[in-house]
Amino acid sequence: VLLGRQVDLARAQRVSAEAHAGQPRLLVIAGAASTGRSRMLDEVVTQSDGGGRTVALRATPDAATLLPRFDAALESLSASVFRGEPTPEPADRAQRVLASIRRLHATAETGPITVGIDDVEHLDRSTFALIREAVLGPAGPILVAITTVDAPPDHLAHLIEDASAVGRAAVIHIGPLGRADARDLARACGLDGSTAEEVATVARGLPGRIVDLAVHRRAPGADLPTGADA
Repeated sequence: VLLGRQVDLARAQRVSAEAHAGQPRLLVIAGAASTGRSRMLDEVVTQSDGGGRTVALRATPDAATLLPRFDAALESLSASVFRGEPTPEPADRAQRVLASIRRLHATAETGPITVGIDDVEHLDRSTFALIREAVLGPAGPILVAITTVDAPPDHLAHLIEDASAVGRAAVIHIGPLGRADARDLARACGLDGSTAEEVATVARGLPGRIVDLAVHRRAPGADLPTGADA
């Protein structure tokens, strides 16, 4: 259970249900570092998973392209769905990925394709163009759930704007936890009442920092960093 995120998760579940009903959906989870974007993405992808039809990727600044991993993941997924049937093999890798997605659309009764991409602002152009086509192209059961910073780069902002214009996008902004939820998270990390309160305060309610500080605090002889150092 994600503490303090029930409202956001409920909204994400509604977007997922729309994808289950057969419409492409883009779910954007935006927030600053340590707000728990990646953890929420994991929860959304897990809850949306339709019979194992999930592709999870993480974009990094040094990754040349995610297309090979995307292609391999969809190839494996297609093989599990279409056992013994020949798979379309366009020469172009991006077109092959799109062909796999559209072929899987025909098996919507087992749930949507769920694509989760963490830190999408680092996504290479080729894979981003593919995601754009998957979201804005022909209707089909697909949920693309992504995480990004509060102020996304222009190309991503344009995709969100275009998808919103046709009713295919939802944006969830997440911030620090409230005081009670932050304290409860620190307690869930194994800290006692007074220490949990201190960690929640020093971490300024940021879930990632709370977890890191809790691990540090439990180390033998460790002192808690000051607010300026946290």
